[in-house]
Amino acid sequence: MLTHFGTALDNPIEYTQNAVDVFHNTIIGFDGFTGELSFEKN
Repeated sequence: MLTHFGTALDNPIEYTQNAVDVFHNTIIGFDGFTGELSFEKN
């Protein structure tokens, strides 16, 4: 999940493909977005 964007990006969603090309499961965060992270116990 990407949550911090430079001030030069007026609309970060327009750049999603750039991130997806590197990180295939990219999600662009936005105000009010909620999610849950889970981790494997070692």
